[in-house]
Amino acid sequence: MTVPDAIVAVLILSVSLSVIAHSAIDPQPLSSNPDEAFIYYDGQLIQKLSLLEDRKASLNDGKMGIEIKHGKLRISRSDCPRQFCVHQGWADKEGEAIICVPYKYLIEIHSAAGLQLDAVVY
Repeated sequence: MTVPDAIVAVLILSVSLSVIAHSAIDPQPLSSNPDEAFIYYDGQLIQKLSLLEDRKASLNDGKMGIEIKHGKLRISRSDCPRQFCVHQGWADKEGEAIICVPYKYLIEIHSAAGLQLDAVVY
């Protein structure tokens, strides 16, 4: 290892440690609490639902049922063949989406503050 290599290694290590120390001292929240759901049909926004009040709603002339409870949303029933949208369960995190491909519905969870994450990994 040469002297320039050692200097570069020390600089990289010091920058990394300062970033870690700053994030430990002043952690920023990744996202705010989601408070609304956007419902799209065939790519067009058709409805916004508040997640702040518990309720049930229907889509597709009653063929799909949506349930909102305690700030979470799920597809409670659907007439689609494989029921993937029903089996997905509750969506309650910023940026989560429930998709029903046969009926062309997309439901996205959002907050008034806007999406602050660039990816969600499970």
